[in-house]
Amino acid sequence: MSNEKINLLLIEGERQKAETTQHILEHLTRPMCRAHVVENIKDGFEVLEQKTVHVILLSLGFQKQNDLDGLELIRKAEPDIPVIVISDVDVPDLGVRYIEAGASDYLIGSPLQADSLGRSIHYTLARERAHGAEWDSPMLRLAQQQFLKAALIMDLDDNIRQRLLFPQRTQVVSFPFYRDDHSQVETVFGYRVQHVLTMGPTKG
Repeated sequence: MSNEKINLLLIEGERQKAETTQHILEHLTRPMCRAHVVENIKDGFEVLEQKTVHVILLSLGFQKQNDLDGLELIRKAEPDIPVIVISDVDVPDLGVRYIEAGASDYLIGSPLQADSLGRSIHYTLARERAHGAEWDSPMLRLAQQQFLKAALIMDLDDNIRQRLLFPQRTQVVSFPFYRDDHSQVETVFGYRVQHVLTMGPTKG
């Protein structure tokens, strides 16, 4: 997907902010993006029916701080499409609630930085591709969600955040065994995940 344009759905209720964000998206080179802009979630669902959207950018600056209805509706309707929330409200607790509700990332949009948006889209898609890997599991997705929440609260540097989201090395093993009645073989899988190897040997 590196040379292919990413199809984004931008849901933004304010025209000026939509134009600014669209301008940023048009000038991104990593990844290259094609944005479809709508004013509300209802119109967004019409675009999603075409099944061409890779990422959803959801601006929640026009909603109340505690209003997660729009995000939850999208996650229920399209659980496989990552959602990046852009908010004008720089409140870590609010960002944590968005991530808990299923957002893949959370950005502050006042002002929205091109570098931050490009990196967020790139790494969100990279995480989605990694979720199809052999070593992926619900436990890993939960750990990533918890890490994103902690990184948001402690204002962790974006370079460190992106580095720690992915394990540096993983190993998958299978272990076949007979069940108690010795009539059936069952196979279980084991996972060894090592996140950082730069400080020397690690058990994982």
